Amino acid sequence: MKRRFDGLQTMVATLAGSIIFLVLFLALKWHVLVSILLALGTFWGIYLVSKPPYRVGKIKLDHLSDPEQALTMLMEADAHLQSLRQAVPKLRHNKIKQETNKLYNTGAGIMNYLQKYPDRVHAARRFLTYYLVTARDIVNKYLEFQNTNFMSPEISHIEVKTAETLPILNEAFDRQFVHLMRNEIMDIETDIEVLKHTLESEASL
Repeated sequence: MKRRFDGLQTMVATLAGSIIFLVLFLALKWHVLVSILLALGTFWGIYLVSKPPYRVGKIKLDHLSDPEQALTMLMEADAHLQSLRQAVPKLRHNKIKQETNKLYNTGAGIMNYLQKYPDRVHAARRFLTYYLVTARDIVNKYLEFQNTNFMSPEISHIEVKTAETLPILNEAFDRQFVHLMRNEIMDIETDIEVLKHTLESEASL
């Protein structure tokens, strides 16, 4: 889709530049060099103005060093997150359902955080490309076994292992969230310390 838009964007900019050149050079008899320069200026102006912003929802990514990579990571992460959300009501095992719901809620919190602080997208790479993918895979694979309605020692073992693994993933999600928020946590701690010192200073007056 993006490549198709880029092609259309280039075509429109080229057409506009060509028209400007023909009008200036052939119709108005301007100097060929001036006509070419103005045509090129028109081309780049239209190309840049019509360039679509890199964003996922409300998350703007244009200012990042690699916005296209960030866009890909976020779009894929959102799809994985929605997969978790859709799995929750289908799960019959209470603990697995609860843990999956917690994974979704924490993941949604991280995505909301990245919406507010898009410059942290690359810092969230581990969460976006590994932990979230792993959570989705484990839950979806368990769901496939559940939907067979077939019970065997092997299936029971998978159910037990899934119930044991999801809390570990939830801990990993929590650690990733704390890692992303470390700057805000430090700011709050600093504010608290400043407040304490201020109160102590006022008390000694």
